[in-house]
Amino acid sequence: MNFLSSDLTRHQSRLSEHGSRPGARESGPDASIASLAKDIPKRYSKRVVIFRYDKLGDLIIISPLFRAIKDSNPDAHVTLVCSQYNKDVLRNSPYIDSIVVYDRSWSFWEKGRFALALRRLRPDATLVMSPDKDGFILGFLSGAARRAGMILSYRRFTRLLAPLLLTEVELIGRDLLNKAINPHLHQSRIALRLAARLGLGEARSQHLDIGLDPAAVAWTAAYTRARGNAADAPILLLHLGDSWRNCGLDEPEVCRLAAQLRRQFPDAILLMTAGPADTSYFNALAAEFPEALAAGLPRPMPPDRHANMILFSGLAFTQWSALINAASIVITPDTGAVHLASAHNVPVAVVYPSNRFNRLVSMFGPTGVSFRALSKALNPNLAGALLVSVAELLAEGRHPRPEPT
Repeated sequence: MNFLSSDLTRHQSRLSEHGSRPGARESGPDASIASLAKDIPKRYSKRVVIFRYDKLGDLIIISPLFRAIKDSNPDAHVTLVCSQYNKDVLRNSPYIDSIVVYDRSWSFWEKGRFALALRRLRPDATLVMSPDKDGFILGFLSGAARRAGMILSYRRFTRLLAPLLLTEVELIGRDLLNKAINPHLHQSRIALRLAARLGLGEARSQHLDIGLDPAAVAWTAAYTRARGNAADAPILLLHLGDSWRNCGLDEPEVCRLAAQLRRQFPDAILLMTAGPADTSYFNALAAEFPEALAAGLPRPMPPDRHANMILFSGLAFTQWSALINAASIVITPDTGAVHLASAHNVPVAVVYPSNRFNRLVSMFGPTGVSFRALSKALNPNLAGALLVSVAELLAEGRHPRPEPT
């Protein structure tokens, strides 16, 4: 994939280096799309724009959509509109031709400039996978004849707005989400159904799919296999998100969980990762296991105290993705980590808040991998249930993926 056009690449570099506001004359969103519109070869028979500019996991979960479109329309040009934070997530995907950054914090005038510039791409179809008013309005103003999107019934304003602006909609009702677990409501399946309704093809595979950065893979190997560890030593990755609190485990309890994982699986390597906003649990683990803290470059704890524990923070997305790809099991309350594990075919032990358990498993649960989904209501001894789940998933191992049909 060419990451935007050459002019647009320079535009994004200026944003990154100088932190320029997107409305500035030098790096306005309309100028970037204009450059891209000129560079799209005329040989493309279809132009498709897909909007997904919310959270990281929300973008990963619709990755089968891009593959389905390209499999059925190899001469289509596919543009992804995403957030600045997520622009590198699918950068290595062979199914996306260009990426344009959209920022929901832009002013009204900046959003208007972006919408007007979007028409220069002359899309034939748009799919709005960010179910908010910005996405529905942008899809309508794009000028595409076919416009599809997803509506969540409990968002009343967008529920009224979307049918006026889109030609195809799929309504997801709160009653369905809360009643029972329903794989039919998984967001990857919803995206594929909407693509089929626009005539963009049927999916041959529903597996999540993102690329890996070779440099990040090599970096991961240096810190998991170059320390005298056995080549077949299992790798447990514990993600430290603030969502643990909503699931019923506070900082001391997650610290105890990390220690229990070490005791029960003494031959395993325990990797602990935290995102830039996950400071509370990271600080607690760093205080409890200071020798594990990755200072500059990650290092394992000495053999006399909790050997083979490494605590990471401040990782680039490509590094975090490579660590999850190397893991034997991912343990997390975070849907972004769940979707990355699914994309890399890594088994998952995921914990969800009890009051949203059915909804989260239905719409955002693991797909295509072995997993255990737990909650405090279903598993009062949550830490103990996690230890059992990890042991079971280690015994099962990774399942080979079937070839697309």
